[in-house]
Amino acid sequence: MAGINYQLRLVVVLTMLKLLLLLLQGWGSNACWQEERAALLQLKASFNYTSTGEYYGMFTWRRDVDCCTWSGVGCNATTGRVYELKLGGFGSGDWYFNASMFLPFQELRRLSLPSNSIVCCVKNGDFERLSNTIDLEYLDLSDNKLGNSIFPFVAGFSSLKSLYVRDTALSGTSGLEELQKLNSLEVLDLSNNDLNNSTLPLLNGLHSLRILYMSNTQQKGSINMKDLVALFKLEELYIGGNNIEKFVVSKDVEHISNISVLWIENNICNGCNFELESLKGFPNVKTLNLENNILTGVLFPRELDNVKELFLDYSSFDENFLQSLAVLRLLRNLNMQSIHANSPALRSLTNFNTFLQSIENMTSLETLLLRGCKLTGSIHGTRGLCKLINLRELDLYDNNLNGNLPHCLVNLTLLQHLDLTNNHFTGKLREFK
Repeated sequence: MAGINYQLRLVVVLTMLKLLLLLLQGWGSNACWQEERAALLQLKASFNYTSTGEYYGMFTWRRDVDCCTWSGVGCNATTGRVYELKLGGFGSGDWYFNASMFLPFQELRRLSLPSNSIVCCVKNGDFERLSNTIDLEYLDLSDNKLGNSIFPFVAGFSSLKSLYVRDTALSGTSGLEELQKLNSLEVLDLSNNDLNNSTLPLLNGLHSLRILYMSNTQQKGSINMKDLVALFKLEELYIGGNNIEKFVVSKDVEHISNISVLWIENNICNGCNFELESLKGFPNVKTLNLENNILTGVLFPRELDNVKELFLDYSSFDENFLQSLAVLRLLRNLNMQSIHANSPALRSLTNFNTFLQSIENMTSLETLLLRGCKLTGSIHGTRGLCKLINLRELDLYDNNLNGNLPHCLVNLTLLQHLDLTNNHFTGKLREFK
């Protein structure tokens, strides 16, 4: 019996020694897998990295240091394998993406290669092998010279959830349909590329998409709502910096109920006014960015009464527009920095009391930013401001306001930040402490 127990213990010990040997072969002396360390050093040698890239990152890539501690390298705490590479801004000359160099990273899930002067890919067939080897979930190729030829390559990563190809010299929509193969894609950034109005229809197969960035992509004229309805999980749409005149609804598609964040800032509409009424097709929007738009002669759509954050910085509008904001009973944050209220049609807006009469019923307001709006007059004696009992931040910096502050400001007990700099107020603040 004792002999049997001895043999069992011996088998257990030998098995543990074999497992330990396998681990040592994989990780080496510093917990980093030897094959991945070698692949990383080969990757480093392939970069025409700048002195800046060397200083901020690759100077830590030394043979005598655990590669899991190298800058831009993230490892799985359990297996010790590389799961994340953040290698941005290292390249100084044209760099060709060689898929074979990434094959050793079998657990790679996140890959960031922005600003590396990448001019697409080495066509050696290893791209297909790579997409079959790793389950990549996050890929950032922004600010490179890829062009449309990148689409067939990235479409092979069927497990992708986030894809960033911002500012990558895309031209037109050729190859864009390849992205419909990415059934798991949740975040897509196409911003700062020379696309066109055919972009949205080519994305309607991305049924998992939640966030879409399409700022500065040459969208012009009318945007048909039916091109958005197929993206039934879309929650956030960033489409500013274009030349959009309106969103077109139809009998079949009257509204998009899932979008809660909508940015249409810096919309250059060939001198025309953006048709704000067309936004009634987004009734559930809670964050709306209309910065740097011409909104004179229009009213805020009543259908958008769920908006909680509204950004109007640097925009032009008149008193009628401002009064139409009264429908926003749920509004919490109102940003109106440097509004263009200095033209003859807008002079009445510059009177602060008139302004307050327009917003005094927005009792849900927590943040009111009115920096550099050329507001004039005295606020002493008015109770409009003091009705905003939920205010936490009030910024009146750089206006032309004067007189004493109303004593009722002491009732704004939730106020945490108050900026009255660059005005002409008189009196003492001691009683407000």
